[in-house]
Amino acid sequence: KHPNYRWLGNLPHAVTRQRLKRSQLMANTSKMEGGANVIIEAITSGVPVLASDIPGNRGMLGTDYAGYFPMGDSAKLAALIDRTVSDMAFNARLQMQCDARKTLFAPQREKAALLKLVDNCIHPNGHGNCATPDNETCHDRFPLPSPLPEGEGDRVSLREFHVKRGHP
Repeated sequence: KHPNYRWLGNLPHAVTRQRLKRSQLMANTSKMEGGANVIIEAITSGVPVLASDIPGNRGMLGTDYAGYFPMGDSAKLAALIDRTVSDMAFNARLQMQCDARKTLFAPQREKAALLKLVDNCIHPNGHGNCATPDNETCHDRFPLPSPLPEGEGDRVSLREFHVKRGHP
């Protein structure tokens, strides 16, 4: 047992988010990640991150992030935790690096990136005109693959298609 550690078990998401927001630091010790949501939640909550040095975490935090430790190396993680607590300049550097990435995880930007990905899949030759992070509007006509749902006509926008069916 460690005096600064207490296992809480499974908690509802809202409770977990509130605890994270009140935290001074978050550690992601994963061996494999495609992109951990908890990193996004920590960064958007203003909590600096320590993370195992794996491709998914590098994709989220950037290659020059100062808070990496070798995967599985608990001694290096412990040293980084101690450094974060005792070295205010290092803590501030982590905070600054996380703050700089906040905009990457804004819901509007993620939505635009997803729309662009879908558009690129449908228009692989580059003729699509979907949203980009700097342009939040999707083009007027977003063709769906055939066959279209009955009564939808030759072309329909993806947004119109979802709205007609009660989706946001």
